[in-house]
Amino acid sequence: MNFTHIHSSSRYDRSLESLERAAKKYNADADLITYTEVEFEPREKAVKKANGKEFGFVSGDESHANDSVISYRKDRFKLVYSENFKNSDIVVYRVDGEARDLPYSTIAVFDDLKTGKRFVVSVAHYASDVQSELGNKGTTYRRVLQWRQSVSRTKRRVNKLAKQYKCDARLMVADWNADFKLAWVRALVKSMAPTYLNTWKQLDVKGGTHGNRIIDATLTRGDLGVKKPGAELYEDDASSDHRPYIEILVWL
Repeated sequence: MNFTHIHSSSRYDRSLESLERAAKKYNADADLITYTEVEFEPREKAVKKANGKEFGFVSGDESHANDSVISYRKDRFKLVYSENFKNSDIVVYRVDGEARDLPYSTIAVFDDLKTGKRFVVSVAHYASDVQSELGNKGTTYRRVLQWRQSVSRTKRRVNKLAKQYKCDARLMVADWNADFKLAWVRALVKSMAPTYLNTWKQLDVKGGTHGNRIIDATLTRGDLGVKKPGAELYEDDASSDHRPYIEILVWL
């Protein structure tokens, strides 16, 4: 039994109308939709409005750094538990010297009503401007330290919840801000989450989720795999400078 997942990284300065139109389009094509960069309350409300009565909604907390939302088809999934989880205690600063809010994940546990299976999904937006320092194995750059801590803490929290709620599968979805087209990025992520599988199977595609880079991705563990050809670029829309991706997840 399969279900379809779409991930979209929105953008704070795009119109609410474009986000609502995009959400309606995703809802027509997917059972589970994850979002990043929808941190401001009006943007969350735009997604919730597009959902109507058919889709449930799990949002972030009041912190603008927790910018993730999960939408789910209520006739397919039942929400068992949700939380906002602080990924890192490491503060990064803006160009003007102002400290950014600490990063959070939105996490939910669902029952699949058609299969009786249970899974946990996390959605996170990891620190930006880190790829070159990650490649140089930088260890003092605060953004890199926050990125590494965030990935590790998210994974540990997802694993703990999976055991606590006796889940059959685990999903880690994120704007990773590192290009999965690069072999060393894939190797780095694999070294940090060795039991998880990356759902991007065809990486020689033209374009990406941000420019030519694929920086948005899903990792799976447990009884959920991905149907061939894996994650694919979805139709672009005006609600973001990212391009969404779509994938069919398969219960093994």
